[in-house]
Amino acid sequence: MLSVKSRQKNLKYLCGYYKGKIDGKNGSQTKAALKAFQKQCKLTVDGVYGIKTDKKLVGIVKSLQKKLGGKSCPGVIGPITVKRIKAKQKIYKMKQNGVASGELLKKLHISPWYVKKTVWTGQKYFKKSEFKCECGGKYCAGYNGKEVDPYLLDMLNAIRKKYGPVIITSGIRCKRYNASLKGSSATSRHLLGKAADIYVPGASKSQVMALAKKQPHYHYTYTNASNMGNAVHVDVK
Repeated sequence: MLSVKSRQKNLKYLCGYYKGKIDGKNGSQTKAALKAFQKQCKLTVDGVYGIKTDKKLVGIVKSLQKKLGGKSCPGVIGPITVKRIKAKQKIYKMKQNGVASGELLKKLHISPWYVKKTVWTGQKYFKKSEFKCECGGKYCAGYNGKEVDPYLLDMLNAIRKKYGPVIITSGIRCKRYNASLKGSSATSRHLLGKAADIYVPGASKSQVMALAKKQPHYHYTYTNASNMGNAVHVDVK
C-alpha cells in the first residue's frame, strides 16, 4: 500500500482533500482528508487506510494519469502529473493550480465524479442510430460491439452549437465494411467509435475543421478524400 507521504500527495492534488504539508505523518489533517475521500467514493468512512481505500485511491490516480496522456501511470501524483493537470486546466479555462478538481475529473469522465449512465443520457441533438455501421447488418449487428465515444459527442455538440445541424455520413464501422472502402485505414478510429464523417450545411469544411481542432480531445481531421464528398472527418483521442 502507499506510504503516508504518497497518500498525502494524492489527496492534495486530487480535489485538494489534504491541505497540510507532505510530511509523512498520519495526523489529524491526513485522516480528515482520507475521510473526505472515503465519503466521496462511498467507502467506509473511518480514516483508516485499508486495502479497499488504497485500491480506490491508486486506481483513480492511475485513471487520471492515463486520461492526461501519461505513458507511465504509477498511481502517485508527482511533478509531471501536476504539470499535466495544469495543462488540462488551461484547455478548459480553469484555474491552473495543479489540483484536479471535481469539475475537471467530471470532464475527464473519471468515476465517481463522472457518473456514466449511458453516453446518450441528456443528448439533445444526436441519436445512436445515426452512427450505425453502414454495412446494413451484412457484417455486424450495427455497432461493431462499440459505443460512440463521449468525447466525440462533446466535439459534435460543440460544432452543432456554433453552426447548426450536423449530419453524420459515417459513424461506427466494422472491420469488414471499413476494409471495403477505398482509401480506408486498417487502424481507422471509426472502428473504435472515436470518429465520424460529418456534413454541416451551415458551415464550410474549413470552418468545421478549425473548430474541431480547438476541442479538448481533438485528434485528427481531414477532408477531400475521393469518397467523402462534402463531408469532413473528425476524430478524438
